[in-house]
Amino acid sequence: MHVKKFYASSMPEAMTAIRAELGADAIILQSRKIRQPGLMGFFKPLRLEVTAAVDKDLRDFPQPTRAANDDVRKMRRELADLKLALARVSKDRSSQQLAQTVRQQPGQYSMPPRIASLDGWYNRLLEQGVAVELAQQIIQTVADELSRWALDNENVLNEHLHWHLGRRLKAPQPLALTRGNPQVSFLVGPTGVGKTTTIAKLAANFKHQHKARVLMVTADTFRVAAIPQFQAFGDILGIPVEVVYTPQDLQKIISKNTEYDLILVDTPGRSQRSQDEVSEVAAFLSAVPNKTVHLTVAANTQYQDMHQIFTAFSTMHIDGFIFTKTDETSSFGPAYSLACETKTPLSYLTNGQKVPDDIEIASAERVIDLLVGEVPDEIRSTRRRMLAATNGR
Repeated sequence: MHVKKFYASSMPEAMTAIRAELGADAIILQSRKIRQPGLMGFFKPLRLEVTAAVDKDLRDFPQPTRAANDDVRKMRRELADLKLALARVSKDRSSQQLAQTVRQQPGQYSMPPRIASLDGWYNRLLEQGVAVELAQQIIQTVADELSRWALDNENVLNEHLHWHLGRRLKAPQPLALTRGNPQVSFLVGPTGVGKTTTIAKLAANFKHQHKARVLMVTADTFRVAAIPQFQAFGDILGIPVEVVYTPQDLQKIISKNTEYDLILVDTPGRSQRSQDEVSEVAAFLSAVPNKTVHLTVAANTQYQDMHQIFTAFSTMHIDGFIFTKTDETSSFGPAYSLACETKTPLSYLTNGQKVPDDIEIASAERVIDLLVGEVPDEIRSTRRRMLAATNGR
């Protein structure tokens, strides 16, 4: 086996070099992030070291020589004819299989038969609710980046797919505090997704873990019992609460409470199908020039509805997603698809009603676990190194 290390700034760049030097049958044995040599290496970006191997180096094989007699030449011609006939039969059979697949799944699956080993993964993504076009892109990209030998290696294939799934996500964007300058953050979204409970979780975590001075503000004066519920959260958590009825009220509250580190604003839930209702929420956001806006969506929402929600609220300049109720769905594909398609960062995930628990930062690793299930430790460690190398580009 011929083994060689390659150095690059990204995995696709490394794969190009590997295929060029070792050929299509090369496999990835290991990848890791390293510093460049020398003293100046401490000040340069980290590099990706990929160890690849090929089982046979055909350059070491002896070159064929002229046959010594006619019998040997005749035998070789017969073997060549036989190989050509077998190749034609195999090609025809592959074409028939591909045509049958396209007929069975019209408009859904048009990938070449050489990546048939990825069919299981393709179906798994579809079962999880990943958008068809996105699932095709993922499988095709992985097929282009890996050799045929690597595609047949279960560990290498799984590692690369997990890394690629994480690579498509933007880095998470949790709330960040700037001491002396209040961070104003709005939670927007449709009704019933858990915005109020999520605000209570965030407020409690920032108060106790970050020792932040937090103010909770609600503009949800439409829902029955919304204000008493909000005030009850404030009393339990020991966090002050303000109620605003108009954008002007909100502007005054923000202006006179500059001593706080974090001001969390709860907005009324509005249907994505009513532009007038969404505009009412946008009016509150317009009253505050410096803010962050998180679109809150239930993870068990259908993909088409998620897309409608994003389209309706996207005029508010969404800084990140908060996906709630992850414990109420077994299919995280729609949420993953929406994040990839809109190129919007994920901020937080919530998985229950407990305050301040049941909330976590939406790391790529956690999102992939929700998408395809828990993975073995060896794949998790390799995936973490590859994601780190990608983020360090």
